[in-house]
Amino acid sequence: MKKFLFKRIFSYLKPYRSDFYIGCCAAVLQVAFTLAIPVLIGKSIDCLIGIGQVDFSALIRLLLFMAASIVLAS
Repeated sequence: MKKFLFKRIFSYLKPYRSDFYIGCCAAVLQVAFTLAIPVLIGKSIDCLIGIGQVDFSALIRLLLFMAASIVLAS
């Protein structure tokens, strides 16, 4: 029953196959960039070791990656 249902749905999608694949890839990329932001925030916090012990070069690099991830996710 389910196999027949999927075949029927995909038969309707046949003229829009490329749009369907592009949409799926865009959804995967959006989720990946959205999930990368908390990871980058955690790594940024790790750059803040203590008072006077901040790795500014790594922090700026991570903030730029974070900005790029936010732009690409949106």
